Amino acid sequence: MELINIKDLIQELKNKNIDLGKGDPYNRLRYYTKIGWIDHMVRKKDSQGIVTGHYPSKVLEKIIEIENLKKTGLSNEEITSILKNKKNEPQLNIQEFSKTIKSKFNINIIILLLIIIGFVFELNNNYSLNDKIMITPKKEEETLKEIKIDEKGRNIMPSGKNKIFINSKNINLKSNILVTFEGRIDPATHYFISEKIIEEGFTVETNYPVAKDVNFNWIVIN
Repeated sequence: MELINIKDLIQELKNKNIDLGKGDPYNRLRYYTKIGWIDHMVRKKDSQGIVTGHYPSKVLEKIIEIENLKKTGLSNEEITSILKNKKNEPQLNIQEFSKTIKSKFNINIIILLLIIIGFVFELNNNYSLNDKIMITPKKEEETLKEIKIDEKGRNIMPSGKNKIFINSKNINLKSNILVTFEGRIDPATHYFISEKIIEEGFTVETNYPVAKDVNFNWIVIN
């Protein structure tokens, strides 16, 4: 198991703009261990032969995930449930996944994936969201009301930035926000909604600043 020195872990979190609060960051890590969010610390000799605390290196990404979940306003109980469900998800390699698909072919999942892929494809090619909805026999206005699409828009993540705030009066704690970038977000590898402010808006954030301006589309569904 690859380990990381606790001091290096805290420094890496600071480098990634993860705020562990005003108190001692060691206490925050011990608390996360106590409630089962991260693995226990182990003690081993560092490169200078001094016995210090170390965590499994995977704890770094786990803490980043936890802090991002906390920014959405979720309670500790809700975060615990999310982390527990992810931990229980089966981890399959490509061969095992292929065997599983062959042995447990679920047409409903395939259909759902096709719908999602089609939706993302249309957003990326600047098709109207309304055109997607028109595949149903209902009238466009009735369908929009039924799924409660409250707002949609298009913005730009500026070059050298990794977050942008989108103004929206339709945001509440239960709002679902779908974001789709139209181009590569290098050197970033993923993006997420890092903050929701009720009746004000939300923040779209990438894990690293983007190298150039990138357009993205978004919708708010309540």
